[in-house]
Amino acid sequence: MEKNGKKVKLQIWDTAGQERFRTITTSYYKGAQGVIMVYDITQRKSFENLSTWLNDVKQYADPNVSLILVGNKVDLEDQRQVTENEANEWAQRNNISVCLQTSAMNSLNVDVAFDRMVDGIFEHSFENSLSAPKKETVKINNNDQVVKKPSKRCLIL
Repeated sequence: MEKNGKKVKLQIWDTAGQERFRTITTSYYKGAQGVIMVYDITQRKSFENLSTWLNDVKQYADPNVSLILVGNKVDLEDQRQVTENEANEWAQRNNISVCLQTSAMNSLNVDVAFDRMVDGIFEHSFENSLSAPKKETVKINNNDQVVKKPSKRCLIL
């Protein structure tokens, strides 16, 4: 996608929030710059599981990772089990500044979610670039250095 006149390439993993993928997702958190936590508004259990996934993010991801909460399937409003207000309160309690309602079925706010994620990544990257070096270096000896580039990833739970 293009953002502020620059091409941005996103690398995305979708675990569908399934417990069977939990052991491998922890490795995806390392180096992730953004995490989109998605729950199904028609399935209260998916909303209740957010706390478990958020704990994993806090444990394994960078503390400055950009986080977004997304309630999906708003096209099924008549089956809603989680109110938008409830989701907003949960996001606020957990210091998640972006909370959206989407529909993958009719593409409502899907692009907005990715735009907001990229905005958050740019924000965090800019903040971090003021206080941290741009490259991580590992000194081998007095003359040589190996430069290790940080990984750039976006994770969808």
